[in-house]
Amino acid sequence: MYGSSLIAGAVPDSLVEIQGVYCSKKAFISTYPVIRTYDRKTGKMFIPLENELPCNDGTFIKINGQVLRKTHKYRKINKTVKYNFLKTASFDILINTEDITNKVNTEYHTIKGKLQTKITPDKSKLKLPEQPHWDIWYDSGKNNFIFFCHLYDLMYAAAIEFIVNTNSLKITAVYAREWFKGEF
Repeated sequence: MYGSSLIAGAVPDSLVEIQGVYCSKKAFISTYPVIRTYDRKTGKMFIPLENELPCNDGTFIKINGQVLRKTHKYRKINKTVKYNFLKTASFDILINTEDITNKVNTEYHTIKGKLQTKITPDKSKLKLPEQPHWDIWYDSGKNNFIFFCHLYDLMYAAAIEFIVNTNSLKITAVYAREWFKGEF
């Protein structure tokens, strides 16, 4: 899981309203879904949710709720930690990103060969996937979706980002980079 909790320091029972992308997979401590958001100053952020929502993974939503502090026990190390979660009061689906994801996948397949050639360092055997898994983040400052894919092998890693404007739903930029994992 990339990023840090946006409500980690929030006071329990405080109210939160935010727009973000729902991630239904067990992203936070391998148990809880999250809302993903992005800020230029703090980077990738998320809000852990107490329960799953009845919407698809990747859906852009507006959510309201109350901060709830819960304990989580790590059995293998016998340690208990308190985390803040959002107890959902209500949410509205703003955009179902399925069509946008299809558009990003189509463009990815169109430029995949060119990307592979441009970003691959000498000696790398890392191949870009046929079907990338996109983590979607919402950049409220720029009103964009960030479609992010990270991949790696034993020696190399790569990151690909497609930037999609939430108003026009058009891809506005593509960023890709591959590097030897011993370097930054």
